[in-house]
Amino acid sequence: ATLRWPDGRTKSAITPPDASSAQFLAPTIQGLLDEARVAPQELTAIAVTVGPGSFTGLRVGVAMAKTMAYGLRISTLAVDTLEALAWTFYLATEAKGNDHPN
Repeated sequence: ATLRWPDGRTKSAITPPDASSAQFLAPTIQGLLDEARVAPQELTAIAVTVGPGSFTGLRVGVAMAKTMAYGLRISTLAVDTLEALAWTFYLATEAKGNDHPN
């Protein structure tokens, strides 16, 4: 789970690698919000990856995102998993000041 502010700051939390994502996703999100001192009502949208990925993992993630967005009355945004990974790499490269292809 990752929080992103309009100014580009981010804060992330990862579920335990050997644990069921369904069991730990909600507590991980709550912990991230608590640590960042952000109330769920302050969220303006929820983005969720929609694949490629494991079928069960995608279902759990999409169900959580849609449930939270519905309860908070905010939008959900579908994000391609590979595009999210590419952007993460690009932003990490930019932060280090490394050259990258255009």
